[in-house]
Amino acid sequence: MSQIGGLSMNNNTMIIDVIPLFTTLKIKTESEKILTEISSFVPNIELLIINVGKKLTISMVERNLSFIKKLALLLYSMDNNMKTCQLVNTPRTFSTIFSFIKPFITKDALKKICVHKDNPINNSENSINVNMNN
Repeated sequence: MSQIGGLSMNNNTMIIDVIPLFTTLKIKTESEKILTEISSFVPNIELLIINVGKKLTISMVERNLSFIKKLALLLYSMDNNMKTCQLVNTPRTFSTIFSFIKPFITKDALKKICVHKDNPINNSENSINVNMNN
């Protein structure tokens, strides 16, 4: 199992805890280290869980947009077995935040994403359809 601030990988699952990861990214050298670590696990990932965090703000996304773009490109450029991506603990402003990120996501990838307002990820009552036309 590998663990970097906000990122943990074990077998076929990767968990990204967004707010701690963004805190780790304040150290400039960490960005490339994290991307390198992720790239070594991407081919084996079947489940990606992203704990967005209720306190995530639009300004946090804007400050880390360069990293988000690099991560999206890394995930798309590598051959992988990812079956699903679960976004959990999304804030009220998530539809606005997601509008910043959605342009970097392919239509095929959008089909694999399931957004949950809360956690646990299996609570389907709190699911949001990300294939909305916005």
